[in-house]
Amino acid sequence: MERFVSRRFVKDIPGEDEKAARSRKKSFVPRAEALAKIKPILDEMQKELYERALAFRNSRTRAINSISEYEKFFKEEGGGFAWVHWAGTSDDEEAMAKKYQTSIRNIPLDGQAPAGAEGSGTCILTGKPSARRVVMSESY
Repeated sequence: MERFVSRRFVKDIPGEDEKAARSRKKSFVPRAEALAKIKPILDEMQKELYERALAFRNSRTRAINSISEYEKFFKEEGGGFAWVHWAGTSDDEEAMAKKYQTSIRNIPLDGQAPAGAEGSGTCILTGKPSARRVVMSESY
């Protein structure tokens, strides 16, 4: 007895691309064919999920050079990952956490900063010289 694997089915939408249609359509295929196709389908789904997540992360990441930019980014624009110059102490970090509900999430290695965020600068909180940026984000 041959088994079939099914997928969802809905009406065609004029002008819809193949990827969108594939995600909505139901089709019946023999089990052997389904087993042969499942890995490429899952690989494609994983690739699409990764690309979507990467695009979202990149759209919510920016280099910030002042406390006013920082405040606007987290309080008005929804936040994300802020690359900021930091020369504060643990007490300064705790004050930032209380005021903005953010904390240092990563201290990147040399060469990991995005374009335009490399090099030294001035700490956004203390005004002291900073050798590098750190990544700050909301703390939950």
